[in-house]
Amino acid sequence: MDTDLSLISPAWTQAGAGLHLRSDHPCTHPTSPRVLRDHPGRLAAVEVTEDQVTLAVDRLRSWPLFWAVEDAGARLLVSDDPTALLSGLTDPALVRPALAELEDAGFVTGARTLLRGVHQVPQGAVVTIDRRTGEARQSDYAFSTFDAEEISDPGDFTDAFLGALDTTMTRLLERTDGRRLLLPLSGGLDSRLLLGWLALNGEIGRVATFTYGVPGAREVEVSRSIAQEVGVTWTGVPYERRALLEHWHSPATAAFLAASHAWSALPHVQDWYALSLMREQGEACEGDVVVPGHTIVGNMHDEHLLDALPVSRATAARAIVHHHHDLQGRPGRAGADPWVAAPVREAMGLAGFDGSGRSLRSLLEGYNLRERQTKYINNSVRAYEHLGMDWALPMLDAEVCRTWLRGSAEATVTRDLYRSIIDRLWARATGAQSPESAYYEVTRVNPRTRAGLKGALAATHLLPVAERVFSTWSSLHSETAFDALFTDVSRPRAAAALLSGRKTLGLWTRSFLRDTWCRSAVLFRDLPVVDA
Repeated sequence: MDTDLSLISPAWTQAGAGLHLRSDHPCTHPTSPRVLRDHPGRLAAVEVTEDQVTLAVDRLRSWPLFWAVEDAGARLLVSDDPTALLSGLTDPALVRPALAELEDAGFVTGARTLLRGVHQVPQGAVVTIDRRTGEARQSDYAFSTFDAEEISDPGDFTDAFLGALDTTMTRLLERTDGRRLLLPLSGGLDSRLLLGWLALNGEIGRVATFTYGVPGAREVEVSRSIAQEVGVTWTGVPYERRALLEHWHSPATAAFLAASHAWSALPHVQDWYALSLMREQGEACEGDVVVPGHTIVGNMHDEHLLDALPVSRATAARAIVHHHHDLQGRPGRAGADPWVAAPVREAMGLAGFDGSGRSLRSLLEGYNLRERQTKYINNSVRAYEHLGMDWALPMLDAEVCRTWLRGSAEATVTRDLYRSIIDRLWARATGAQSPESAYYEVTRVNPRTRAGLKGALAATHLLPVAERVFSTWSSLHSETAFDALFTDVSRPRAAAALLSGRKTLGLWTRSFLRDTWCRSAVLFRDLPVVDA
């Protein structure tokens, strides 16, 4: 079998005979699952030998790899850019079930893509392709499973977590070698943890923060206050709907969308406009390192299932599908689709699911991290790369992940302990008298009032209706002006769709796949659609 290797990024190096490597940390054997299990930092590797081709990605899938077998097994195509494979495909086509899945979930599950015959290497996996037969073997080394020997003491877990954070943040500082760190600052916990650590360790001088939203948005004001507390540079990027929409329909946005979907996910666009403006105005520069708060923390859902153990396989599968495949308000359709069921069954095997609480946590969090986190959330880094900037995800590095997965259910199912850790660290960084004084609430309604309102509505059976109406109103009056990106539907029709159960991302995925999201982008309409 001939191998057509097309590695587009100039960052690839020849690390040995037949070995191509992209990494920011030394690795003794970059295609070994055993070695990669504990490897820190970012890595992708392709090794070509006489007998086989091996493709490896790190636990983040920092730089995705794609492959396809063509000409009845005579040719193997490998690339870090699936679009580069198109010219080598004998009969390129889109796969109907994959299109439906991306529309429902925002990503294509498993090793599949939108393109017939084109595969992606999943997060934390090594794929070996036999050059004689074309058969592929996948070794999964980093599916997130909770440790059997858990840390239950809150103090011990806090110490372990902060120790892991120290390790990964110190390594980040060493790798970036004095370059400016650019933090997207929200009113939430994750960005405040990173900013607090940098302030506490005397690194605030090399940090700049930014926040975006419509003028006067609550989150913008909260973020400004957070930045002021530690004296860090802060830029507020105003999102005015008309200007945002004009930029969105530009050829520049079309080029970004084409470079960032990887034929497997909705592009992550939230930072795109802000960073584009900052680059134009010189407030962000080539080589800056963007450090978003993407994290292993908070990936649990359907926590109530832990109160009714053991959990059946059917119940666990339904929880996954209803959580992830509901962008169009029709998870039942996805639940009946064999295309969707296959990766769920695979995840159950990787999680060792047996109905227990620990295996349920491993399944739900592992699937979330492997599919949505890796393919959609972490895909925000493609925007940074497209604008000539570097990036780091320290809260998804090996030490932090390993520590989190040692935490007990009491420590990890909710964010309560995590919040207390951040509040204490922030109090130390700012010199506040008490940790509680450092907590910022983005919403204007305090938790007690909110809980009371929800209780009253639940008692009258009006809570689901109220939540739907509030969600619709919030989506149409977004503080980040994202309602401007309902580009091919009127606001009354958008409101009706949202009230019927569709999500903002669901309206985006439909427009994206129909090439009506950005007027300058034509990505899919020229390709035929096949059933499998």
